[in-house]
Amino acid sequence: YKVASEISKRLDILTVGAGSGPDCDVQVLMYSDMLGMGYPTGKYPKHTKQYFNVYGEAVTVLKKWKREVEDGIYPNEKEHSFEIDDIEFEKFMNKIGKVII
Repeated sequence: YKVASEISKRLDILTVGAGSGPDCDVQVLMYSDMLGMGYPTGKYPKHTKQYFNVYGEAVTVLKKWKREVEDGIYPNEKEHSFEIDDIEFEKFMNKIGKVII
């Protein structure tokens, strides 16, 4: 960061830093690093401050979803499905006939 600081002091233009310390005029940080979006190893670039672990949360949510699907909890007909009016369903059945694929 000392090098970036000295360069920033000597230039009349903006300096942009990524992991170069606080003395650059502009700081670059990937939001995906800040949110912990893709490092299953848990290792992030040194200059990154991780504010949240989206990857870890996503894994937790996907495991829960898988368990609910396997246990028959999700999807269920009442909460996660669309119903069709009986008359509309009858029309549908008449249009498709007895097609068997």
